[in-house]
Amino acid sequence: MKSSSENKKNNKIILIAVPIVVILLGVIGVLAYLLLNPQKAQDEPTVVEDTVRGGRGTVATPENIDEIMAKRSEPIEDGYFETSMNVEWNFPNGKSESTNAYVANAPDNIRKIYFDVVLKDTNELIYSSPFIPVGSFIKGFALDKELSKGTYIAECQYHLVDDNDEEVSNFNVNVTITVEE
Repeated sequence: MKSSSENKKNNKIILIAVPIVVILLGVIGVLAYLLLNPQKAQDEPTVVEDTVRGGRGTVATPENIDEIMAKRSEPIEDGYFETSMNVEWNFPNGKSESTNAYVANAPDNIRKIYFDVVLKDTNELIYSSPFIPVGSFIKGFALDKELSKGTYIAECQYHLVDDNDEEVSNFNVNVTITVEE
């Protein structure tokens, strides 16, 4: 039989151990939740649909993309096109490839595209993409012109082209370029 001092000692251990176990289980639960339910990246691609000739434009964000796509029941008309992209591009330095720049020619389009990137304040061309076939994308590219450390506002000028590489339509999207070093 245990003495009363041993019982008191065991009770103290239990009183200390139970809260510690509860706290540990809570921490494990929070960590499991965070690992199994990651938040969406903030620079998730933004879909932009536009044509200069038609004068219509829609910017789709993660919050409204389902609504916009549900409204679109017909194939893309000639002269119109969709692209998927992010608008905040990061570069470790002025010569390196971007860590996150992404531009896609949507699979529902009927023509290839290309884009030029020009600085808003000087209108200087800093990148020209190759042709991007329907359903293809380009990511992780380096700029054609080396930029110094800093943040730049640029314009991504999209061009939809026909089989003879003649422009059918175009539109522009502002992007923020950050060069870290």
